[in-house]
Amino acid sequence: MPELAENADIVDEAGKCESELGLSRVRAAAYRRIIERYADAIRQGETKTVPQLKELILPHDASIEKAVDKLFNDLGRGTTTEGMVDFSFDRDFLDYAKTSLKFVQSLSMIHSEVGVPFWMTPKDIIEIGAADSFDRALFYCSLLVSAGCADARVRVVALDGGERHPLVVFPFGNRFFAADPCEKQPLLEGENLEPLLQELSIDGKRFIRSVFEFNNEDYEEFD
Repeated sequence: MPELAENADIVDEAGKCESELGLSRVRAAAYRRIIERYADAIRQGETKTVPQLKELILPHDASIEKAVDKLFNDLGRGTTTEGMVDFSFDRDFLDYAKTSLKFVQSLSMIHSEVGVPFWMTPKDIIEIGAADSFDRALFYCSLLVSAGCADARVRVVALDGGERHPLVVFPFGNRFFAADPCEKQPLLEGENLEPLLQELSIDGKRFIRSVFEFNNEDYEEFD
């Protein structure tokens, strides 16, 4: 009977999904055990001092440059038949910043269950399609700097309760902009940056103060 056959197919498919889910959990547990076993070695290789974070802004990384080219194409500003990129910073950058922010915000969020610090490369982020809050900020800032915004920076701010959270800030056309790559919110825009940050509320937590900021060239702490 067609209906019984269809129901049997559904049950069979559900069984396959359950089996694959179980296998994924086993793999995750195995990977977690391996990571925990070599935690000290991973920490030694992955731990960065705050000034060393500059090394993680990678505007000239091949994966970043490839992503920038794709975003230019999405804006209709890609390479012309003459082999030139039809991108004007003054004309197109703000649209690019908004488009690239949506791209970064569309990534799946990673919440590590293993207490071992690690940094994802741009290639990792693109291939996996996911990143944690700090890697998202590094990735977005790299995209902005690569497109010509040398003053884009990752700014780490303190929130209610002492939590620290990374944002990306940049100036453009006598205005300042701030973005949270973790939240599906548009760019904040204002004449001055600090009042702009006062408007922030992240997971219901208010902005308290700026802690430090950096890009691939500069690093600055705030009192």
